[in-house]
Amino acid sequence: MKLFKSKNRKIKASNKSLNNLFLDIDTILIKSDDVHEDKALSNDVVLTINELSKVEDFRRLIAIKEPTEDFHCMCLGDYAIELFQGNELKSTIGFHHGVSIRFHQWTGDAELKYPDELLELLFDLGLTEPLEQKKLDYERVEESEKESNNWLANSPNSFAKY
Repeated sequence: MKLFKSKNRKIKASNKSLNNLFLDIDTILIKSDDVHEDKALSNDVVLTINELSKVEDFRRLIAIKEPTEDFHCMCLGDYAIELFQGNELKSTIGFHHGVSIRFHQWTGDAELKYPDELLELLFDLGLTEPLEQKKLDYERVEESEKESNNWLANSPNSFAKY
């Protein structure tokens, strides 16, 4: 008995499949809000990248750490990344928390390989919020760690082992 592969079968996230999405792409639109399946849920364009060298920079920096196990963020994402060839929308990628992306043909999400560099590029191109949010999150984590360490330092010595 032959097993047939479905045309709709999802694949593991890979840099090869990601790079294939960028073939002949000349414009990237980044929209606020999230993605469901392969559709942006907002029409609010927050950044347009149409300079070919910047499109290439973006493609290079959106590389992923190829996952060995699938994971799936529970939200629909922070931004929609739409890839265009001329006026034709070719693909939509979900951008999650500045650290991962989702493509509807993948079995799971994929962690970004160069998240800081990608956020810096977006910042330089005018989309400042993702990098500012990451800095704010980092400051909150540091403050929380300081508070925990302060609490532990002022607690009875018997608490130290916990």
